[in-house]
Amino acid sequence: MYIVSESPSVRRATEEDIKEVDEIYKVTFFARTKPNYQLFLKNENCLFFVVTINNKIGGFIIALIEGDVGHILLLAVHPNFRRRGLGTALLKHTLSELKRRGVKKVYLEVGTSNIPAMNLYKKLGFRIKDLRFDHFISIEGNVDDVYVMEKDLEEDAHEN
Repeated sequence: MYIVSESPSVRRATEEDIKEVDEIYKVTFFARTKPNYQLFLKNENCLFFVVTINNKIGGFIIALIEGDVGHILLLAVHPNFRRRGLGTALLKHTLSELKRRGVKKVYLEVGTSNIPAMNLYKKLGFRIKDLRFDHFISIEGNVDDVYVMEKDLEEDAHEN
């Protein structure tokens, strides 16, 4: 079997993407309430992107803008597509768009046991800001603490 491997491509999510996005959500997050994807699609203060590879959606990201602050609400990559740069592509694209829209600081939460995600966030300049206890149910069904992580987008401007 010959498989063509293309580079990940990030684009704005559409209504047609919801079924695939929800499948990724189900295999990534345990015992969490299903998001209202239509709300994110319609809200001008929300960024909702998918990443495709070989014409298949491999992951998605949802962010919210509140003034000059951005919040990464969800970032998920299907287990079959991990370790291929999809999460990095989604996060870089979203951070660029947040910065373009005047966001100065970005926050996200990550389970303390989710080492691969923490490594990705640290690689892209996020720093641990706070710790919240018993805040999250991991994919394994365990109660997990979360780190609140922060990235200063203004610092990026000074580094270039």
